[in-house]
This record gives sequence, structure tokens and C-alpha cells, in this order.
Amino acid sequence: EQGHITRVLAGDPLQLRPPAEPSLITIPTGGWMSVEGIAHQQIEQQISEFRPDIVHLLNPAHIGIAGAHIARKHSIPYIVTTMDFWWTCPTHTLLRDDGSICEGNKRWKECARCIAARSDSLPARVVSRLPILNQSASGAALMTKAAMSGVQSDERSRWKNRSALLATTLREAHSVIFPSAATEQLISEQYSELPGVRIPYGVEQDWF
Repeated sequence: EQGHITRVLAGDPLQLRPPAEPSLITIPTGGWMSVEGIAHQQIEQQISEFRPDIVHLLNPAHIGIAGAHIARKHSIPYIVTTMDFWWTCPTHTLLRDDGSICEGNKRWKECARCIAARSDSLPARVVSRLPILNQSASGAALMTKAAMSGVQSDERSRWKNRSALLATTLREAHSVIFPSAATEQLISEQYSELPGVRIPYGVEQDWF
């Protein structure tokens, strides 16, 4: 009698086409470069129709953070669960192309260089290793590729300002949930004054 009615908005980047389910809504995805995402209109419609008591951002990679901004517009509190390092690393792994661990506080051009170094494209990998212009050239190449893939100019601009936008989104959340000590430490160090709380994943240790 006290159950909750939920509606899940999720991307389907692999076009797996999940079975029809009224509470599961698939929305367009903009790929891993998403910041705000490309489904603003669809998310706005769902939140306006459903009028949730709270919005929960679980994994905004591919669909972006528009849900948080739309929730705030409608005076609906939102919470964030940091499932991985996406909030500090566009590839969510914190692994550099040489296998070393990144601190996660790099400028966007350094992220572009790292991404280019692991690209399937040989020219991109070559550019990433240029001794002087690697970051600028990789950044320009990344923006060009994004434009050719249909990423709009405003979203490309957001990507360049990604850290500041994500910091604001986290700080304005009702709560930021950290399931692991690693995400809590790294994200809290990069983005100060977060309304964070540590809630471990619900798996008993003696299961292992």
C-alpha cells in the first residue's frame, strides 16, 4: 500500500529495443560526449506529465544531465548516485592511454588527447602523439568528429566546460550518493562542498 510508482528514462545506444514496459521510457542518446544530452524535450515532457516527487540521476553517460536541470526548473528535488568516475572522466575509467591512472582533474584538451590516443583511427592516434600540438590538434579533431556525428554546437561548447557544469549539477543536488569509498574520495576532492552521503551497494560481503 505504501509502494512507489516509478518511471525510468534510459538511453538505448546499442538499439537493443527492450520489451514494451510502461514504466521504462527509452530516450535519444548523444553518445559518450553528452553533457546536457539531446533528449531535453522528451525529458521535459516526461517530467511534466509524471510530476515525480523526486528525480534520481543514476548514470547520465550518453543521456546527459538535462534531467537535473529540468527537475530544478519544476522545483523538484533531485539526487545523484555516482555509479562510476564519469563525473570526473569522460570515458568513466580514469585510465590514461598508457594504462596509468589519471587524477581526473584535467582540462578538456588533455581528455581529448587521451581519447584520441585510444581511437580506432590511426590518424587520430598519430595526432595524439605529436610532441607539441597533440592536445590542440586532438581537441580540434574531436570537435570536428562530433560535429560530423551530429552533435550540436551548444553541446560541443558544454563539453569544453564539462567540469564546471557537472560541479554545479552535483552541488545543487539534494544529495549525492557515493556507493564506494573510491568515488567519494576522488569526486569530493575535485568538487568541493558536495551534499554527499556514503551508501554502500546492497550486497553482503559474506556472499563472497
